[in-house]
Amino acid sequence: KRREEERQRRAKEFSELKEKWAEYRRRKRESQRQKDEQKAKDAEPLFKKRNLVLTAAARAPPAANQDSKKMKPFVVWSCEGETYERFPSKEFDSSFESLRDANSRALFLFYANNPWGLAVEEMQRGDHPIDEKFVDGALKLHTQPDDSGMWTVGVVPKAASAHMQIRDARVAEDQWGPFAPVDEDDDGEPPYWYHGQTFDDGAAGLALAGFCF
Repeated sequence: KRREEERQRRAKEFSELKEKWAEYRRRKRESQRQKDEQKAKDAEPLFKKRNLVLTAAARAPPAANQDSKKMKPFVVWSCEGETYERFPSKEFDSSFESLRDANSRALFLFYANNPWGLAVEEMQRGDHPIDEKFVDGALKLHTQPDDSGMWTVGVVPKAASAHMQIRDARVAEDQWGPFAPVDEDDDGEPPYWYHGQTFDDGAAGLALAGFCF
């Protein structure tokens, strides 16, 4: 009898714990949903000013758009680095069929998902200048607050991305992506400049890739 009572007590405790965990996750999802909705609301004026549309894909790209092995025609990348870094890594974010959709994602990523956790309004009214320009219709944004590193987001055609040091942080570090790096030193390690793509000549690759600003 005691064993049965103990079993029932533990089963009840476990059931209550599961309910509490489920409630915690529900509240967390709801809190995140509200934060996302607020971000979208704050970002709307940015999109209207630039004649862009804040789509669901711009806010949260679907899995198909986040697949770096099956890139669509226009690639969105970001670069977060400290001022002392010579060649901070460019990170693959997503890719889109149209330049307009890619620009929308880049705009939202830059303002709403900045590395400092600032709200969209804070990013706009900050004392740090924001460099925004279009290169052949592709949006690029950059800012470098004092003592806070740098933050750059840009859009490039898929063809051009092959000549940039863009890596996918979501891919395991021991996977080199679609192109194997050239082992110039024959030591089993990739060249120091390699970040996900490769070039016949390292120096030429760096020149083509440029910096994050």
